[in-house]
Amino acid sequence: MPLRRSNSAGIGNYVFLLPAVIVLLAIVVFPLLFSIVASFFDIKLVNLRFTDFVGFGNYFAAFADRNFLVSLWNTVVFVLVVVSLEFVVGMLLALLASAPIPAVAVLRVSFLLPTVLAPVVVGLMWRYMLFKGHGVLSFLLAVLGLEPETGILGNIVLSKIAIYLTDIWEWSGFMALIFVAGMMGISTELYEAARVDGASRVQIFWRITLPVLRPTILIAVIIRSMDSFCVYDIIYAITRGGPGMSTTSVSYQIYRTAIRNSELGYGSALSWIVTVIVIIMSLVYIRVAYRRQEL
Repeated sequence: MPLRRSNSAGIGNYVFLLPAVIVLLAIVVFPLLFSIVASFFDIKLVNLRFTDFVGFGNYFAAFADRNFLVSLWNTVVFVLVVVSLEFVVGMLLALLASAPIPAVAVLRVSFLLPTVLAPVVVGLMWRYMLFKGHGVLSFLLAVLGLEPETGILGNIVLSKIAIYLTDIWEWSGFMALIFVAGMMGISTELYEAARVDGASRVQIFWRITLPVLRPTILIAVIIRSMDSFCVYDIIYAITRGGPGMSTTSVSYQIYRTAIRNSELGYGSALSWIVTVIVIIMSLVYIRVAYRRQEL
């Protein structure tokens, strides 16, 4: 005769999930709902009162806010530059890590070392290297006579390049790891058949490796694009958004608005605008990828 589970035992199983559910509600669901509601009010961080309802006023004000638009443009350029270069560098590293060379496992691990570091740590490390008069990179530029009087971090162009290089140095290994995992799933019979037909390494790469890796590339690009669009840590650690607004990202501008300027309602509206932009960007990536796959 089969044994029946008692209702008390079933309820007891759900009790064990209660702590995780409480934590999820506290750190995810509640802040999410709070930010949605706050975005429709003129709320100050020092006075959390839902009294001044402004409707979509915060959202309309965002598109007339020069600081927000400049930070949004900086972020879009940042994403386009770093994701493109990380894709190229990551693919080159993946091809190197997939080659039959000695100690290839050690090579793969070395790619991940920058990735496991906290972005703030990476930012501070690069800031010290770039600091005028004391940093290694600053010293080398000074020896070559190429360092500007304001220093690297005080120059608009060089400070942007420094931010780009920092992100590329940290995350190219992450892209390489994803590409290596995808390459390991490609059948060796495809490569052998191509070699028998007389295909060169370049032809094999363009005709076999890249087409087969398309879903993997899509995943890597979407992850890095979403993450890069929300860049904050290295901006805060290296330039604080300067000089001027030249390196201010949209996440750093939201921090300035909501925390430093105490405009919590307006900052919440800005964060939801960014969220919608990231979702649309991801959907466009997926749509374009599937169209090419159908062709």
